[in-house]
Amino acid sequence: MAAISWTIHTFDQLNSTQSYAREMLGDGASEGMLIQTSSQVNGYGRHQRSWVGGTGNLLLSFIITPECSHQSIFQFSFMTSLALHDALVHLAPDLKSQLRLKWPNDLLLKDRKCAGILIETDQEASGRLALIIGLGVNLSSAPEEGVALIDVLPGNKLVLDDVRDRFLEQFQNLYAQWHSGGWGEMRSQWLEKSYAIGQRLRVKVQDSPCEGAFHGLSKDGSLELKLNDGSIKTISSGDVFVE
Repeated sequence: MAAISWTIHTFDQLNSTQSYAREMLGDGASEGMLIQTSSQVNGYGRHQRSWVGGTGNLLLSFIITPECSHQSIFQFSFMTSLALHDALVHLAPDLKSQLRLKWPNDLLLKDRKCAGILIETDQEASGRLALIIGLGVNLSSAPEEGVALIDVLPGNKLVLDDVRDRFLEQFQNLYAQWHSGGWGEMRSQWLEKSYAIGQRLRVKVQDSPCEGAFHGLSKDGSLELKLNDGSIKTISSGDVFVE
């Protein structure tokens, strides 16, 4: 496949990078178009939860147009979180032992959220499937329940655009791997950087929580939870809490 040709648009402030990217897609934008803002006042994450990013954090959304089924869209959460993890570790190797991937689309730093990912679907004017991938990384500030990277990297401040550029490079590599049928390898890489097998988890699924031990990922990326009775529960959507 040809490399993604990135077109980066930067703003001082937007309501939401996701909403703006969707508007641009409707106006004819194509794969590789990226919207970045210094701050957003009406950003959102999964389930429309507020994600209001402050100055100094990485806030962006971009468009890709993979030829894939709707059942495969989930894989791009893993791709995006892996790319971000590897970009941050490349720029700050001390983070390697402190970062952990959280199913399905968060990055944890010392077990607190430092980045989140949102994937929404739309289509190009031609009708081709398009994904709008949103990314928010707490580089310089975080809400009370989260953590900023600067809090654990004294004297090693990450440069915002360096993080973006390294992330895009890593994403491009994984995207090419995916096009070559490399989902299985990507799944293995994600597992290496996530919970340990046996980690106790609580999962909220449609307001009905269940508890168990992390057992792994199914072939399609669903969470496998070993319940207290020994049975394996496969979860395709839910909120995970580490016990």
